[in-house]
Amino acid sequence: MKTNNTDLDKRGKKTIVNVESSTGDKSEKMSAFELSRWCAMLDAVEVIDKKLHQMKTPASDKWVKPIAIQKYIDEKYQDVLHDVLTKQESD
Repeated sequence: MKTNNTDLDKRGKKTIVNVESSTGDKSEKMSAFELSRWCAMLDAVEVIDKKLHQMKTPASDKWVKPIAIQKYIDEKYQDVLHDVLTKQESD
């Protein structure tokens, strides 16, 4: 995975966030950079799911190419990263 080392990426890699489960019984620490890429991947899955439902296509009948998901993550994660860092700074 190749990414540009922008200032935002550098800040994201240095900023550690605590992610708690919805039930609050588990937590995980990860960099804001890593969290933003996970969030972008989850968003990609939601976009794919929504599109499949719109087309009324069973998920098992179509396969999305991994490279398309990777490109989506690469384009989307910096928006998420900016939001995560802004939230961290405001807390």
